[in-house]
Amino acid sequence: MKKVLFASTALAAVALTGTAQAADPIKLGLGGYFNLQAINVSQDNDAGRRTMDIWREGEVFFVGSTKLDNGITVGVNVQLEAETCGDQIDESFVFFSGGFGQIEAGAVRGPGFKLTVSPPASDPNFDGLLPNFVPVAQPAGNSVTTTFVLPGTLGSGAGTAEKLSYMTPKFGGFQAGVAWTPNSTCEWGTCGTGGFPSQESTGAGQLDDMIQVGAQFGGDFGGAKVAIGGGYETGEAGGTASDGTIWGFGARAAMAGFAVGAYYGKTELPGSTLDQTNWQLGASYTAGALTGGATYTKLERDTGGTDDELSRIQLGAVYSMGPGVDLRGSVGFYQFDGATAADQSDATVFALGTRMAF
Repeated sequence: MKKVLFASTALAAVALTGTAQAADPIKLGLGGYFNLQAINVSQDNDAGRRTMDIWREGEVFFVGSTKLDNGITVGVNVQLEAETCGDQIDESFVFFSGGFGQIEAGAVRGPGFKLTVSPPASDPNFDGLLPNFVPVAQPAGNSVTTTFVLPGTLGSGAGTAEKLSYMTPKFGGFQAGVAWTPNSTCEWGTCGTGGFPSQESTGAGQLDDMIQVGAQFGGDFGGAKVAIGGGYETGEAGGTASDGTIWGFGARAAMAGFAVGAYYGKTELPGSTLDQTNWQLGASYTAGALTGGATYTKLERDTGGTDDELSRIQLGAVYSMGPGVDLRGSVGFYQFDGATAADQSDATVFALGTRMAF
């Protein structure tokens, strides 16, 4: 798989060696978003957490590109976090695109993540396959992960670890891609102690030589917009730990304001023989500026005995107040289950907030 990726990169490099003058140098433009939420949480077995809080999360994008005389577009994308949450920069990469597809290199999410189709979300801040906020306390005895481990996010930090990624052009609604990540925890300057290259992975959750693939097909069928897509990712764990593997796929259809979708995936966490199954069903309806929706989510972790589980029902609505400005409200019902009382907890979460995109 790495040979295919390197061959695609080599073809692009050959193309770049032609007449590669650009009409204009790269100029960066600004974009981004800001989420603000007020939440109320009622939970038993809550580990002493507050019941009310205000959360925020945002990013500023610096994006620019130029088209060379040979037809290839070259650009850069840097995403700055509005606050330091483990890493000041989220994604940071360069890209080359043309008739051959698109090549990306740097701290960027790969095709296993980008091409996986997700169900409609009632409130994307708390819902969907990768919510921005998880407002509940996980019981001490419950080992289930509280969010989906999607293709392209396996291993600690793997989602935006340094990688080389290639995605094909779309052919009749079909698109595919492949990416190679040398080290799941490495963003340049953050790992390795002896210079280049970075050290082999030895810590828990760390993986080397990660490969991810993804594919998606979509189109209009009888007035309905349909998409199906998924991905697969694997990596080598250090020492005697078991390797990590994940696969998942989803489907979605939309027509006359209605949208329905589903996702199913399976994860073997690195360094563990315990698997986790993830699935979600979702539906929404849009009428003018208002969209309402509901989802049901189930996460099940195989512990070798009674499974640890998390079930979530989410109801929510999004109202567009103007270009790039949304008002959002939702209620979520969470239930942790397991073999003992230490594994179990119920929670109800109310949220009201806004998202501004610019």
